[in-house]
Amino acid sequence: MALLSLPLLVLCFLISVLVVVDASRSSFSSSASASTDVVTSLPGFTGPLPTRMWSGLVESLPGMHSHYILAECTAPPCATIAWFQGGPGASSMYGMFVEFGPLVFKGSDVKLNVNPYSWTHLANTLVIDSPPPVGFSYCDPAGPSGNGTSCGPWDDASTASVNDAALRAWAKRHPQHAANGLIIAGESYAGVYVPTLVKRLVENVHDPPPFKVLGAAVGDPCAPPAVCGVGNAPLFHVLFAHGHGQMSYKNFEAIMNACGGLSGLARLDAPSRFDGCGDALKRADVDAGKVYPYAEYDDCNHAGDPFRRRRSLLSEASEPRQWFLRRPSIVPLEEQPPPPPPFHAYPGGVASGGAPCGSLRALGAWLAEAETKTALNVPATSNFFECDNGVGFNYTLSEKNVLAIWSDLVQRMPVLVYNGDTDPGLNFYVTQNWTSKGIAGIVEREAWRPWTVDGNHRLGGFVTRYASEGAGRFDFATIHGSGHMVPAFKPVQALALFEQWMSNAFKRYAP
Repeated sequence: MALLSLPLLVLCFLISVLVVVDASRSSFSSSASASTDVVTSLPGFTGPLPTRMWSGLVESLPGMHSHYILAECTAPPCATIAWFQGGPGASSMYGMFVEFGPLVFKGSDVKLNVNPYSWTHLANTLVIDSPPPVGFSYCDPAGPSGNGTSCGPWDDASTASVNDAALRAWAKRHPQHAANGLIIAGESYAGVYVPTLVKRLVENVHDPPPFKVLGAAVGDPCAPPAVCGVGNAPLFHVLFAHGHGQMSYKNFEAIMNACGGLSGLARLDAPSRFDGCGDALKRADVDAGKVYPYAEYDDCNHAGDPFRRRRSLLSEASEPRQWFLRRPSIVPLEEQPPPPPPFHAYPGGVASGGAPCGSLRALGAWLAEAETKTALNVPATSNFFECDNGVGFNYTLSEKNVLAIWSDLVQRMPVLVYNGDTDPGLNFYVTQNWTSKGIAGIVEREAWRPWTVDGNHRLGGFVTRYASEGAGRFDFATIHGSGHMVPAFKPVQALALFEQWMSNAFKRYAP
Protein backbone atom coordinates (compact mmCIF):
# COMPACT_ATOMS: atom_id res chain seq x y z
CA MET A 1 0.00 0.00 0.00
CA ALA A 2 1.57 3.29 -1.04
CA LEU A 3 1.49 6.22 1.33
CA LEU A 4 0.61 9.62 -0.72
CA SER A 5 7.10 2.05 35.22
CA LEU A 6 6.81 4.86 37.22
CA PRO A 7 6.10 8.44 36.33
CA LEU A 8 9.24 10.54 36.24
CA LEU A 9 9.09 14.23 36.94
CA VAL A 10 11.18 15.99 34.35
CA LEU A 11 12.43 19.49 35.02
CA CYS A 12 13.70 21.82 32.35
CA PHE A 13 15.25 25.26 32.12
CA LEU A 14 14.21 28.61 30.71
CA ILE A 15 15.91 30.87 28.24
CA SER A 16 14.65 34.40 28.72
CA VAL A 17 15.10 37.10 26.11
CA LEU A 18 12.98 40.20 26.67
CA VAL A 19 12.54 42.96 24.10
CA VAL A 20 10.15 45.94 23.93
CA VAL A 21 7.04 45.05 21.92
CA ASP A 22 4.29 46.83 20.06
CA ALA A 23 1.32 44.94 21.52
CA SER A 24 -0.99 46.17 18.78
CA ARG A 25 0.44 43.78 16.16
CA SER A 26 -2.53 41.67 15.06
CA SER A 27 -0.30 38.97 13.56
CA PHE A 28 0.50 37.77 17.09
CA SER A 29 -3.12 36.77 17.66
CA SER A 30 -4.04 33.10 17.63
CA SER A 31 -7.06 34.10 15.54
CA ALA A 32 -4.85 35.40 12.71
CA SER A 33 -5.28 34.08 9.19
CA ALA A 34 -2.80 32.24 7.02
CA SER A 35 -2.15 35.47 5.12
CA THR A 36 -0.88 37.22 8.26
CA ASP A 37 1.41 34.24 9.00
CA VAL A 38 3.33 34.47 5.71
CA VAL A 39 7.10 34.54 6.16
CA THR A 40 8.58 36.90 3.59
CA SER A 41 12.24 36.73 4.62
CA LEU A 42 14.48 35.28 7.32
CA PRO A 43 17.49 36.85 9.05
CA GLY A 44 20.71 35.15 8.01
CA PHE A 45 19.49 34.38 4.51
CA THR A 46 19.75 36.66 1.49
CA GLY A 47 17.37 36.40 -1.39
CA PRO A 48 13.93 34.88 -1.91
CA LEU A 49 12.99 31.91 0.25
CA PRO A 50 13.34 28.55 -1.54
CA THR A 51 9.68 27.74 -0.88
CA ARG A 52 6.64 29.41 0.62
CA MET A 53 6.65 29.47 4.41
CA TRP A 54 4.25 30.46 7.18
CA SER A 55 4.84 30.97 10.90
CA GLY A 56 2.39 31.95 13.59
CA LEU A 57 0.40 31.07 16.66
CA VAL A 58 -2.81 29.05 16.80
CA GLU A 59 -5.04 28.68 19.82
CA SER A 60 -4.82 25.00 20.62
CA LEU A 61 -6.64 24.60 23.94
CA PRO A 62 -8.40 27.57 25.59
CA GLY A 63 -5.78 30.07 26.70
CA MET A 64 -2.97 28.10 25.06
CA HIS A 65 -1.17 29.34 21.95
CA SER A 66 0.93 26.91 19.93
CA HIS A 67 3.65 28.11 17.58
CA TYR A 68 3.96 26.43 14.20
CA ILE A 69 6.10 26.81 11.08
CA LEU A 70 4.96 25.42 7.74
CA ALA A 71 7.19 25.04 4.67
CA GLU A 72 5.31 24.19 1.49
CA CYS A 73 6.45 21.35 -0.72
CA THR A 74 8.24 22.27 -3.93
CA ALA A 75 5.60 20.66 -6.18
CA PRO A 76 2.18 21.11 -4.52
CA PRO A 77 -0.25 19.66 -3.76
CA CYS A 78 1.42 17.28 -1.31
CA ALA A 79 0.77 15.47 1.92
CA THR A 80 2.07 17.15 5.07
CA ILE A 81 4.66 15.73 7.48
CA ALA A 82 3.78 17.09 10.93
CA TRP A 83 6.85 16.90 13.18
CA PHE A 84 7.15 16.87 16.98
CA GLN A 85 10.69 17.05 18.36
CA GLY A 86 10.42 15.08 21.60
CA GLY A 87 12.29 15.86 24.78
CA PRO A 88 9.94 16.20 26.62
CA GLY A 89 10.40 19.89 26.13
CA ALA A 90 12.63 19.94 23.03
CA SER A 91 11.83 22.57 20.42
CA SER A 92 10.87 21.57 16.89
CA MET A 93 12.90 24.56 15.67
CA TYR A 94 15.81 22.12 15.72
CA GLY A 95 14.02 19.90 13.23
CA MET A 96 13.11 22.75 10.90
CA PHE A 97 16.40 24.67 10.97
CA VAL A 98 19.03 21.96 11.57
CA GLU A 99 17.58 18.69 10.33
CA PHE A 100 15.18 18.70 7.38
CA GLY A 101 13.80 22.16 6.60
CA PRO A 102 14.42 24.10 3.36
CA LEU A 103 16.92 26.38 5.17
CA VAL A 104 19.35 25.00 7.76
CA PHE A 105 22.38 26.00 9.78
CA LYS A 106 25.61 24.25 8.81
CA GLY A 107 28.07 25.02 11.55
CA SER A 108 28.49 27.81 14.08
CA ASP A 109 27.99 30.71 11.67
CA VAL A 110 24.61 32.34 12.19
CA LYS A 111 23.79 31.93 8.52
CA LEU A 112 21.01 29.91 6.92
CA ASN A 113 21.84 27.71 3.95
CA VAL A 114 19.61 26.14 1.31
CA ASN A 115 19.17 22.48 2.17
CA PRO A 116 19.32 20.36 -0.99
CA TYR A 117 17.92 17.42 1.00
CA SER A 118 14.93 19.22 2.46
CA TRP A 119 11.86 17.12 3.09
CA THR A 120 9.89 19.75 1.18
CA HIS A 121 10.93 17.76 -1.90
CA LEU A 122 8.48 15.13 -0.63
CA ALA A 123 5.82 16.92 1.41
CA ASN A 124 4.72 20.07 3.14
CA THR A 125 6.76 20.21 6.33
CA LEU A 126 5.04 21.37 9.51
CA VAL A 127 6.67 21.71 12.92
CA ILE A 128 4.85 22.54 16.15
CA ASP A 129 6.45 23.48 19.46
CA SER A 130 4.67 21.50 22.15
CA PRO A 131 3.54 21.41 24.82
CA PRO A 132 3.34 25.13 25.62
CA PRO A 133 5.46 26.98 26.72
CA VAL A 134 8.07 25.07 24.66
CA GLY A 135 9.68 27.27 22.01
CA PHE A 136 7.59 30.36 21.30
CA SER A 137 4.32 28.70 22.37
CA TYR A 138 2.73 30.24 25.46
CA CYS A 139 -0.29 30.32 27.77
CA ASP A 140 -2.56 32.99 29.22
CA PRO A 141 -2.58 34.84 31.53
CA ALA A 142 1.23 34.81 31.72
CA GLY A 143 1.53 35.55 28.01
CA PRO A 144 4.56 35.21 25.72
CA SER A 145 6.99 36.22 28.47
CA GLY A 146 5.79 33.52 30.87
CA ASN A 147 8.25 31.08 32.38
CA GLY A 148 8.51 27.31 32.02
CA THR A 149 5.75 26.57 34.51
CA SER A 150 3.31 29.18 33.14
CA CYS A 151 1.20 26.51 31.43
CA GLY A 152 1.02 24.20 34.44
CA PRO A 153 2.15 20.57 34.66
CA TRP A 154 2.10 18.19 31.71
CA ASP A 155 1.97 14.46 31.14
CA ASP A 156 1.74 12.25 28.06
CA ALA A 157 -2.08 12.33 27.92
CA SER A 158 -2.39 16.11 28.24
CA THR A 159 0.37 16.59 25.66
CA ALA A 160 -1.53 14.39 23.20
CA SER A 161 -4.60 16.52 23.86
CA VAL A 162 -2.88 19.85 23.13
CA ASN A 163 -1.14 18.39 20.05
CA ASP A 164 -4.51 17.19 18.76
CA ALA A 165 -5.98 20.65 19.28
CA ALA A 166 -2.99 22.39 17.69
CA LEU A 167 -3.23 20.27 14.53
CA ARG A 168 -6.96 20.94 14.24
CA ALA A 169 -6.41 24.68 14.64
CA TRP A 170 -3.60 24.60 12.08
CA ALA A 171 -5.78 22.65 9.62
CA LYS A 172 -8.55 25.24 9.99
CA ARG A 173 -6.04 27.97 9.08
CA HIS A 174 -4.44 25.94 6.25
CA PRO A 175 -7.24 23.79 4.81
CA GLN A 176 -5.57 23.56 1.40
CA HIS A 177 -2.48 21.96 2.96
CA ALA A 178 -4.42 19.73 5.34
CA ALA A 179 -6.60 18.43 2.50
CA ASN A 180 -3.99 15.93 1.30
CA GLY A 181 -3.53 14.27 4.67
CA LEU A 182 -0.92 14.23 7.42
CA ILE A 183 1.96 11.94 8.35
CA ILE A 184 2.62 12.35 12.07
CA ALA A 185 6.35 12.08 12.80
CA GLY A 186 9.07 12.89 15.29
CA GLU A 187 12.15 11.57 17.05
CA SER A 188 13.35 10.52 20.50
CA TYR A 189 10.57 11.16 23.05
CA ALA A 190 8.23 11.65 20.12
CA GLY A 191 8.24 7.87 20.29
CA VAL A 192 5.61 8.59 22.94
CA TYR A 193 4.19 11.84 21.54
CA VAL A 194 3.42 10.37 18.10
CA PRO A 195 1.55 7.14 18.93
CA THR A 196 -0.46 8.73 21.74
CA LEU A 197 -1.46 11.60 19.44
CA VAL A 198 -2.31 9.36 16.49
CA LYS A 199 -4.35 7.05 18.72
CA ARG A 200 -6.35 10.05 19.93
CA LEU A 201 -6.93 11.29 16.38
CA VAL A 202 -8.04 8.00 14.80
CA GLU A 203 -10.22 6.87 17.68
CA ASN A 204 -12.24 10.10 17.92
CA VAL A 205 -15.21 8.92 15.85
CA HIS A 206 -17.55 11.55 17.32
CA ASP A 207 -15.32 14.47 16.33
CA PRO A 208 -12.90 13.28 13.65
CA PRO A 209 -10.07 15.61 12.66
CA PRO A 210 -10.42 17.71 9.48
CA PHE A 211 -7.65 15.72 7.79
CA LYS A 212 -6.74 12.11 7.12
CA VAL A 213 -3.89 10.54 9.09
CA LEU A 214 -1.84 8.83 6.38
CA GLY A 215 0.80 7.22 8.59
CA ALA A 216 3.17 7.57 11.52
CA ALA A 217 6.97 7.61 11.70
CA VAL A 218 9.39 7.88 14.63
CA GLY A 219 13.18 7.96 14.73
CA ASP A 220 15.44 6.62 17.50
CA PRO A 221 12.35 6.49 19.69
CA CYS A 222 11.45 6.05 23.30
CA ALA A 223 9.02 3.16 23.61
CA PRO A 224 7.89 2.45 27.18
CA PRO A 225 8.18 -0.06 28.73
CA ALA A 226 10.98 -1.27 26.41
CA VAL A 227 12.85 2.07 26.30
CA CYS A 228 12.52 5.14 28.55
CA GLY A 229 10.38 3.05 30.87
CA VAL A 230 11.66 0.24 33.08
CA GLY A 231 15.30 -0.67 33.48
CA ASN A 232 17.16 -2.28 30.60
CA ALA A 233 19.20 -5.45 30.70
CA PRO A 234 22.89 -4.97 29.84
CA LEU A 235 22.81 -7.16 26.73
CA PHE A 236 22.15 -4.58 24.02
CA HIS A 237 24.51 -1.98 25.50
CA VAL A 238 27.30 -4.56 25.66
CA LEU A 239 26.67 -5.61 22.06
CA PHE A 240 26.68 -1.97 20.93
CA ALA A 241 29.90 -1.04 22.75
CA HIS A 242 31.71 -4.14 21.53
CA GLY A 243 30.34 -3.94 18.00
CA HIS A 244 31.38 -0.30 17.64
CA GLY A 245 34.95 -0.80 18.79
CA GLN A 246 34.54 0.65 22.26
CA MET A 247 34.99 -2.60 24.16
CA SER A 248 37.96 -4.94 23.82
CA TYR A 249 37.39 -8.59 23.00
CA LYS A 250 39.07 -9.43 26.30
CA ASN A 251 36.46 -7.47 28.24
CA PHE A 252 33.65 -8.80 26.07
CA GLU A 253 34.76 -12.38 26.69
CA ALA A 254 35.04 -11.71 30.44
CA ILE A 255 31.47 -10.38 30.48
CA MET A 256 30.16 -13.37 28.51
CA ASN A 257 31.84 -15.80 30.92
CA ALA A 258 30.81 -13.96 34.10
CA CYS A 259 27.27 -12.99 33.15
CA GLY A 260 25.85 -16.23 31.79
CA GLY A 261 26.39 -15.50 28.11
CA LEU A 262 23.83 -13.78 25.92
CA SER A 263 20.85 -15.25 27.75
CA GLY A 264 22.22 -14.16 31.12
CA LEU A 265 22.93 -10.62 29.94
CA ALA A 266 19.34 -10.37 28.76
CA ARG A 267 18.20 -10.51 32.40
CA LEU A 268 17.56 -7.27 34.26
CA ASP A 269 19.20 -8.72 37.37
CA ALA A 270 22.30 -10.01 35.55
CA PRO A 271 24.83 -7.86 37.48
CA SER A 272 23.65 -9.19 40.83
CA ARG A 273 22.55 -12.68 39.79
CA PHE A 274 25.90 -13.89 38.48
CA ASP A 275 29.10 -13.83 40.53
CA GLY A 276 31.58 -11.43 39.00
CA CYS A 277 29.14 -10.07 36.40
CA GLY A 278 28.87 -6.63 37.95
CA ASP A 279 32.65 -6.34 38.27
CA ALA A 280 33.16 -7.38 34.64
CA LEU A 281 30.66 -4.77 33.47
CA LYS A 282 32.29 -2.07 35.59
CA ARG A 283 35.73 -2.92 34.23
CA ALA A 284 34.54 -2.73 30.64
CA ASP A 285 32.70 0.50 31.33
CA VAL A 286 35.82 2.18 32.73
CA ASP A 287 37.92 0.97 29.81
CA ALA A 288 35.35 2.20 27.29
CA GLY A 289 35.96 5.84 28.19
CA LYS A 290 33.49 8.53 27.17
CA VAL A 291 31.38 9.14 24.10
CA TYR A 292 28.94 11.81 22.96
CA PRO A 293 25.67 10.04 23.77
CA TYR A 294 23.96 11.13 20.57
CA ALA A 295 26.61 9.93 18.13
CA GLU A 296 29.26 7.26 18.69
CA TYR A 297 31.67 8.69 16.13
CA ASP A 298 31.08 12.37 16.80
CA ASP A 299 34.32 14.31 16.44
CA CYS A 300 33.31 17.75 17.71
CA ASN A 301 35.03 19.25 20.74
CA HIS A 302 32.47 19.18 23.53
CA ALA A 303 34.94 20.19 26.26
CA GLY A 304 33.03 21.69 29.15
CA ASP A 305 29.81 20.04 28.02
CA PRO A 306 28.32 17.95 30.87
CA PHE A 307 26.38 15.87 28.37
CA ARG A 308 29.56 14.37 26.89
CA ARG A 309 29.66 11.41 29.18
CA ARG A 310 28.69 7.79 29.23
CA ARG A 311 26.37 6.19 31.73
CA SER A 312 27.61 2.86 33.03
CA LEU A 313 26.37 -0.42 31.64
CA LEU A 314 25.65 -1.52 35.19
CA SER A 315 23.40 1.43 36.01
CA GLU A 316 21.62 0.99 32.68
CA ALA A 317 20.60 -2.45 33.89
CA SER A 318 19.66 -1.63 37.46
CA GLU A 319 18.03 1.82 37.37
CA PRO A 320 14.62 2.80 36.01
CA ARG A 321 15.18 3.90 32.43
CA GLN A 322 15.51 7.67 32.38
CA TRP A 323 17.15 9.77 29.68
CA PHE A 324 20.33 8.10 28.58
CA LEU A 325 20.40 11.01 26.15
CA ARG A 326 20.40 14.56 27.41
CA ARG A 327 20.77 16.82 24.42
CA PRO A 328 22.27 20.25 25.15
CA SER A 329 19.46 22.76 24.96
CA ILE A 330 19.30 25.53 22.39
CA VAL A 331 21.05 28.26 24.37
CA PRO A 332 21.77 31.70 22.86
CA LEU A 333 25.42 32.17 21.97
CA GLU A 334 26.05 34.82 24.61
CA GLU A 335 24.78 32.50 27.35
CA GLN A 336 27.16 29.68 26.50
CA PRO A 337 30.02 28.94 28.94
CA PRO A 338 33.43 30.49 28.25
CA PRO A 339 36.05 28.68 26.15
CA PRO A 340 36.64 25.90 25.46
CA PRO A 341 33.20 26.11 23.87
CA PRO A 342 30.96 23.10 23.22
CA PHE A 343 30.54 22.10 19.57
CA HIS A 344 33.88 23.54 18.48
CA ALA A 345 35.47 21.39 15.82
CA TYR A 346 38.83 19.76 16.32
CA PRO A 347 41.08 20.27 13.26
CA GLY A 348 39.18 18.44 10.56
CA GLY A 349 36.54 17.39 13.06
CA VAL A 350 32.92 16.89 12.13
CA ALA A 351 30.02 15.22 13.83
CA SER A 352 28.91 11.71 12.93
CA GLY A 353 28.14 11.31 9.26
CA GLY A 354 29.70 14.62 8.26
CA ALA A 355 27.30 17.01 10.01
CA PRO A 356 29.24 20.22 10.81
CA CYS A 357 29.90 21.18 14.42
CA GLY A 358 28.12 24.13 15.99
CA SER A 359 24.69 24.20 14.33
CA LEU A 360 22.89 24.08 17.68
CA ARG A 361 24.78 27.13 18.90
CA ALA A 362 24.01 29.01 15.71
CA LEU A 363 20.32 28.21 16.05
CA GLY A 364 20.29 29.46 19.64
CA ALA A 365 21.93 32.75 18.67
CA TRP A 366 19.51 33.20 15.77
CA LEU A 367 16.41 32.56 17.87
CA ALA A 368 17.55 35.22 20.34
CA GLU A 369 17.52 37.95 17.71
CA ALA A 370 14.63 40.42 17.68
CA GLU A 371 14.64 40.30 13.87
CA THR A 372 14.04 36.54 13.98
CA LYS A 373 10.96 36.94 16.18
CA THR A 374 9.60 39.59 13.86
CA ALA A 375 10.18 37.39 10.83
CA LEU A 376 8.48 34.41 12.53
CA ASN A 377 5.45 36.49 13.53
CA VAL A 378 5.81 35.96 17.29
CA PRO A 379 5.77 38.66 19.96
CA ALA A 380 9.09 40.34 20.65
CA THR A 381 8.57 39.74 24.38
CA SER A 382 8.59 35.98 23.80
CA ASN A 383 10.76 33.81 25.98
CA PHE A 384 12.22 31.03 23.89
CA PHE A 385 11.87 28.05 26.21
CA GLU A 386 13.49 24.72 25.38
CA CYS A 387 14.57 21.89 27.61
CA ASP A 388 15.65 18.31 27.94
CA ASN A 389 15.90 17.48 31.65
CA GLY A 390 16.69 20.95 33.00
CA VAL A 391 14.94 23.10 35.59
CA GLY A 392 11.62 24.93 35.44
CA PHE A 393 9.28 22.66 33.45
CA ASN A 394 7.09 19.96 35.01
CA TYR A 395 6.46 16.82 33.00
CA THR A 396 5.32 13.42 34.25
CA LEU A 397 5.97 10.39 32.07
CA SER A 398 2.56 8.76 32.27
CA GLU A 399 2.24 6.42 29.26
CA LYS A 400 3.49 3.04 30.43
CA ASN A 401 3.00 0.98 27.28
CA VAL A 402 3.23 2.46 23.79
CA LEU A 403 3.84 -1.01 22.33
CA ALA A 404 0.16 -1.76 22.78
CA ILE A 405 -0.70 1.45 20.93
CA TRP A 406 1.67 0.62 18.08
CA SER A 407 0.12 -2.86 17.87
CA ASP A 408 -3.21 -1.20 17.12
CA LEU A 409 -1.91 1.52 14.78
CA VAL A 410 -0.02 -0.88 12.48
CA GLN A 411 -3.37 -2.46 11.67
CA ARG A 412 -4.73 0.89 10.50
CA MET A 413 -1.92 2.65 8.61
CA PRO A 414 1.71 2.49 7.47
CA VAL A 415 4.13 2.87 10.38
CA LEU A 416 7.89 3.45 10.19
CA VAL A 417 10.35 3.09 13.06
CA TYR A 418 13.93 3.98 12.18
CA ASN A 419 17.19 4.17 14.11
CA GLY A 420 20.67 5.53 13.46
CA ASP A 421 23.05 2.63 13.98
CA THR A 422 25.68 4.76 15.75
CA ASP A 423 23.28 6.21 18.34
CA PRO A 424 24.67 4.99 21.70
CA GLY A 425 21.72 6.14 23.79
CA LEU A 426 18.64 4.69 22.12
CA ASN A 427 20.60 2.09 20.26
CA PHE A 428 19.39 0.06 17.32
CA TYR A 429 19.78 -3.30 19.08
CA VAL A 430 17.15 -2.23 21.61
CA THR A 431 14.85 -0.94 18.85
CA GLN A 432 15.32 -4.12 16.80
CA ASN A 433 14.29 -6.13 19.81
CA TRP A 434 11.05 -4.34 20.68
CA THR A 435 9.97 -3.86 17.06
CA SER A 436 10.40 -7.58 16.31
CA LYS A 437 8.97 -8.93 19.58
CA GLY A 438 6.82 -6.23 21.15
CA ILE A 439 4.29 -5.39 18.42
CA ALA A 440 1.36 -7.76 18.05
CA GLY A 441 -0.47 -8.67 14.87
CA ILE A 442 2.41 -8.40 12.39
CA VAL A 443 4.22 -11.03 10.33
CA GLU A 444 7.69 -10.63 8.85
CA ARG A 445 7.44 -10.46 5.05
CA GLU A 446 11.00 -9.35 4.27
CA ALA A 447 13.83 -10.38 6.59
CA TRP A 448 16.63 -7.96 7.51
CA ARG A 449 18.28 -6.78 4.29
CA PRO A 450 20.15 -3.75 2.94
CA TRP A 451 18.29 -0.79 1.51
CA THR A 452 20.12 1.60 -0.79
CA VAL A 453 19.85 5.32 -1.46
CA ASP A 454 20.21 4.97 -5.22
CA GLY A 455 19.07 1.45 -6.13
CA ASN A 456 22.67 0.71 -6.97
CA HIS A 457 25.45 0.40 -4.37
CA ARG A 458 25.06 3.35 -1.98
CA LEU A 459 24.06 1.74 1.31
CA GLY A 460 21.37 3.56 3.27
CA GLY A 461 21.01 1.01 6.03
CA PHE A 462 19.01 -2.14 6.67
CA VAL A 463 15.29 -2.78 6.71
CA THR A 464 12.95 -5.43 8.08
CA ARG A 465 9.44 -5.32 6.64
CA TYR A 466 6.23 -6.63 8.23
CA ALA A 467 2.69 -7.20 7.04
CA SER A 468 -0.19 -6.56 9.42
CA GLU A 469 -3.47 -8.33 9.80
CA GLY A 470 -5.33 -5.13 8.91
CA ALA A 471 -4.94 -2.37 6.33
CA GLY A 472 -1.60 -1.10 7.62
CA ARG A 473 2.02 -2.18 7.38
CA PHE A 474 5.15 -1.81 9.47
CA ASP A 475 8.79 -1.18 8.61
CA PHE A 476 11.87 -1.03 10.82
CA ALA A 477 14.91 0.57 9.20
CA THR A 478 18.40 1.50 10.29
CA ILE A 479 20.44 4.37 8.88
CA HIS A 480 24.05 3.33 8.48
CA GLY A 481 26.54 5.60 10.22
CA SER A 482 23.94 7.93 11.73
CA GLY A 483 23.63 9.15 15.28
CA HIS A 484 20.42 10.04 17.11
CA MET A 485 19.13 12.97 15.01
CA VAL A 486 19.14 11.15 11.67
CA PRO A 487 18.21 14.02 9.31
CA ALA A 488 21.05 16.11 10.78
CA PHE A 489 23.68 13.38 10.65
CA LYS A 490 22.62 11.70 7.39
CA PRO A 491 20.43 14.11 5.39
CA VAL A 492 20.76 12.25 2.07
CA GLN A 493 19.78 8.94 3.63
CA ALA A 494 16.97 10.47 5.69
CA LEU A 495 15.33 11.98 2.61
CA ALA A 496 15.72 8.71 0.70
CA LEU A 497 14.31 6.72 3.62
CA PHE A 498 11.12 8.76 3.81
CA GLU A 499 10.71 8.79 0.04
CA GLN A 500 11.02 5.00 -0.17
CA TRP A 501 8.78 4.38 2.83
CA MET A 502 6.11 6.72 1.49
CA SER A 503 6.18 4.93 -1.87
CA ASN A 504 6.30 1.49 -0.18
CA ALA A 505 9.42 0.47 -2.10
CA PHE A 506 12.81 0.14 -0.39
CA LYS A 507 15.52 0.00 -3.02
CA ARG A 508 17.86 -2.99 -3.17
CA TYR A 509 21.42 -3.36 -4.36
CA ALA A 510 21.82 -3.54 -8.11
CA PRO A 511 22.35 -7.11 -9.42
